[in-house]
Amino acid sequence: MNIKQSLLVLLCFLSITMTAQDVHFSYYQFAPSTVSPALTGAYYGNIRATVLRRSQWFNIGGDSHDGFNTLNLLLDGNIPFGLKEGDWISVGMNLMKEEKTAGIAKLRRGFSGLSAAYHLTLGKQQASVFTISAKYGKYSNVFQNDVTTISQANVESGDFMGAFVDSDEMKFQLIAAENGEVTEDSNDIHLGFMYSTPVGKQSDLRIGFSSDHLLAPRLNSQIDSITGQTTGARIDRRINGFIQYYTDLNSKLTFNPTLLYQKMGSASNLLLQGLFSYHHNKSKDLYLNFGLGVRVASNMDIPIYLGADFKDWRIGLSFDLNVSGLSGSTNNAGAYELGISKIFKWNKKAEAKPKLICPRL
Repeated sequence: MNIKQSLLVLLCFLSITMTAQDVHFSYYQFAPSTVSPALTGAYYGNIRATVLRRSQWFNIGGDSHDGFNTLNLLLDGNIPFGLKEGDWISVGMNLMKEEKTAGIAKLRRGFSGLSAAYHLTLGKQQASVFTISAKYGKYSNVFQNDVTTISQANVESGDFMGAFVDSDEMKFQLIAAENGEVTEDSNDIHLGFMYSTPVGKQSDLRIGFSSDHLLAPRLNSQIDSITGQTTGARIDRRINGFIQYYTDLNSKLTFNPTLLYQKMGSASNLLLQGLFSYHHNKSKDLYLNFGLGVRVASNMDIPIYLGADFKDWRIGLSFDLNVSGLSGSTNNAGAYELGISKIFKWNKKAEAKPKLICPRL
């Protein structure tokens, strides 16, 4: 095993000892319900279909270390119905799965579930919206069943092959399967709240807060026959908070600074974005999107964003420039993401009357 592979395996171990951090996306606008179910239905239209593909650390290692490859699918829609005129309900289906994954255990995480949001309009002009939402589904870990427990001597000697990190917070119950894999899963709840309001005549603001893994369950929890304690990998609660601001700098250019904070267990990261949308061709309804970001965490990244909107289609590409942590092993290439979204419209949405700019970015 070369140095790059060893560093990647060690990093995989460290992520496991941090109680299996959730997948995070740089272009999270293409995976909104992973941040908060309150973003379900937060667009103008009837149905939205979105796909986002993320590939991370793809340039490290050989055949047995292919980096992290994550696919996220979202289908959500709006129903013009509420407790009072102007309110509306949104429902969505979300599927997230990791395909090829680095590490000796080939750990792959996944999620499948449903989300629902109620958008309550506020004020005499119904220009502001308060959203209450929830997401329910199954979280899972899949890994090879031929791993053993790594010892302190393994760590000190650098012998990582065929080993797995032991942790007081995570103890895997290795259940043999015909395909040579172990699957651990559990159902959980994600709650989210969001407030959207105009700020003056040219600007709009969104503020959101959500709590994922509300039940903090254990994957395949079992009772140890000797100690009587519950075993299994616990999923730490995750706190997400975000602020999105949209302002028209002129008739052609919109500025969209955003802030996303995520905390799960002892780990946290902060993503700052400065995104722009340029109305290139008004007659063809074409917008060009671009911007920069910075993720402040143990590995600092500088995401670069490019994309375009054409009518009801949206495409986005981001590339994370890794500037610290594993930058030497990754050659500064952290990850890239490709997202595509399509909004279907066939009738007028519920009369919410918000002055919000459509979140093109």
